[in-house]
Amino acid sequence: MEAAGANAARRNGNTLHRFTEEVDLGLREVESIPEPYRSRVQCYRDKLTEAGVVIHRQWAEQVLVNDHYTIAGTDDRIVDLADGRRIISDLKTGSKVYDLEVSIQLAIYANHTATYDQVKNKRGPRIEVDTDTAMVIHLPFEGDYCELYLVDICQGYDAFLHAMETREW
Repeated sequence: MEAAGANAARRNGNTLHRFTEEVDLGLREVESIPEPYRSRVQCYRDKLTEAGVVIHRQWAEQVLVNDHYTIAGTDDRIVDLADGRRIISDLKTGSKVYDLEVSIQLAIYANHTATYDQVKNKRGPRIEVDTDTAMVIHLPFEGDYCELYLVDICQGYDAFLHAMETREW
């Protein structure tokens, strides 16, 4: 795997993910990011601005809990679309953009029942987000583009419910 570059791709993706988070949280300016990451993060910011997507800083990397199924996960971002819908979004930096697994992941996040603050060890209320639609932000490290994909997560939630029924059985 090392010879095939799998670890390098993962490291580049993780670094790109971290830089987008730092810029989104206002912790870093795009200009301070070293190349080749700077141009990728600028492309990301330009695409979000062009689409009228607004990121909610307070909910970036938010732990979301579903008490009904005793499951939790950390979202990448919660955003408002230009049409006013608030949705879960997930940044993908690899070649895989979307499949049922991603739909399930985003559906779990969207159907959370509470939030959790790991630093304060404190639960918080549910964040009202659309439970039918989520967004995948595809920002491959190897590329010169960023694409936004709206994802119907209803099928993902159905698959999740089936998996939970199987687990209980």
